[in-house]
Amino acid sequence: MKIDIDRMDFAPSSCNAEILEDDSVNEDFSSYKYCPSVTEEDLRSEKLRAENMKGGLDNPMTARTALEAQLSAILTQNRIDEIETKNLGYKLNEARVQRRVFDYIKEYEAPEIE
Repeated sequence: MKIDIDRMDFAPSSCNAEILEDDSVNEDFSSYKYCPSVTEEDLRSEKLRAENMKGGLDNPMTARTALEAQLSAILTQNRIDEIETKNLGYKLNEARVQRRVFDYIKEYEAPEIE
């Protein structure tokens, strides 16, 4: 949607707004398959790298890199957990909605008599 606003003499009271036709094409992205931001392969790779660098923790020249590898593995795991938690939350919300609808239908079909 495009809104065209013309102001005369920059005065707010003399403003002319006109809504023009929607000139954009709305593309349907519902069937688009997104790439995961973090994969299980990424996690395995980071854990392997952290494990291989554990020997460098005592060496001042490699300690920082070894610790960064461990941190990267932890953050990668956290990202995967975050994605799984989000997906589980969506499923839970959908189940709640379906339950509410069921309860409303049940109440409508057999209302309580007072």
